[in-house]
Amino acid sequence: MRTLIGIPTLNEGGNIQELLQNLDHELPRETTILVVDDSSTDGSAEYLFEQASLGRIDLLSRPPNLGIGSAHKAIISFAAENRFDILASMDADGTHSVYDLNRLLSKLNTSTNDLIIGSRFADGGDLKDWPKGRRVTSKLANYVTKTAIGKDLDCTSGLRAYRMQTALINSLLSVPYNDYRFFYRSIFTLAENKVEISEIPVTLNPRKLGNSKMSTQKKLTLASSMILDAFKHYSISKRISQERVGL
Repeated sequence: MRTLIGIPTLNEGGNIQELLQNLDHELPRETTILVVDDSSTDGSAEYLFEQASLGRIDLLSRPPNLGIGSAHKAIISFAAENRFDILASMDADGTHSVYDLNRLLSKLNTSTNDLIIGSRFADGGDLKDWPKGRRVTSKLANYVTKTAIGKDLDCTSGLRAYRMQTALINSLLSVPYNDYRFFYRSIFTLAENKVEISEIPVTLNPRKLGNSKMSTQKKLTLASSMILDAFKHYSISKRISQERVGL
């Protein structure tokens, strides 16, 4: 089956070079890699252009400040337009390993699920050497999702593998957010549309170079929006269940 690996990136010089080298060594040659770069200014944009000109990757260069959620939508649209069967996404900062990516793809190929998430919180998963504050924030997000959809899923993980089918594609592209909120809201939307989701445990490594793009303000926006959307999703799901019982 035709497989696409999608990687959003912004100023990940050093990290993206190492990641692409690892992907080149460890993935089958027929796997396609798409990098979506939002106008990196640290020299990595030039490196990516060189790799694209050599035919090693596909590159989508975009204007700045479009958002990571928008980058994921661009990857999904590219996969749909080019008729890929499988799409996997991962971060460019070195926190996701190619080893876990391969496990994710293997799980998707042997299951009936349409989405497999690489989870830090499933038994065997880990936030390796991450600071306590990051752990608490991520676990809170996980708890909110579990409360909203009744299933324990790592809703803010960017390490995912999708089976490309129409209902899933339309659900993902309909998500109203273009920033970090895309991650959890896409899970709510997929759950509402009865897309089968499961997860495998993965280890999230600390980034090697550079700084996180998630500022304190973005974390607060993400948290407040997530709680509100979780309440809405729970209310809608509860009403639909009551209507079905009434029938």
